[in-house]
Amino acid sequence: MECDSLFWSRCFLVVTMLVAASLAQPPVSLPGCEPTPEVRKALEEIPDGKDLAKMKFSDWVARRHTAYQELIAKYPREVEPYRRLIEEENGERRGRDGFLDPSPYPALPEKLRAQAAQNLDDPLALYLAWCCSK
Repeated sequence: MECDSLFWSRCFLVVTMLVAASLAQPPVSLPGCEPTPEVRKALEEIPDGKDLAKMKFSDWVARRHTAYQELIAKYPREVEPYRRLIEEENGERRGRDGFLDPSPYPALPEKLRAQAAQNLDDPLALYLAWCCSK
């Protein structure tokens, strides 16, 4: 009985130490998962729902689409501009930014799937193709 009690006490101590050590560590971002500061700043400058009242809806959608395309051209290995463009084109941002019509830009999923098919060893291309299929 005493041996069982000692075993469980040690297990509790080890678990407690592991939990404390994990809480003491700063959150680590995997490379490529978080946008760089430059990209984050540029994303914040893209018109959001507050700007919708100042312009026509079609202009607002086109402006956002153009801004994402420019970011993708400038930072081709950054995931976040692609992810946001795909979300908007899939109409998944309706709750935050209003009702988006994904039909004006139907070529994006085909383009990303073709890139993935040509670059089977590129994780970014495969991930983006997968995002379009969700």
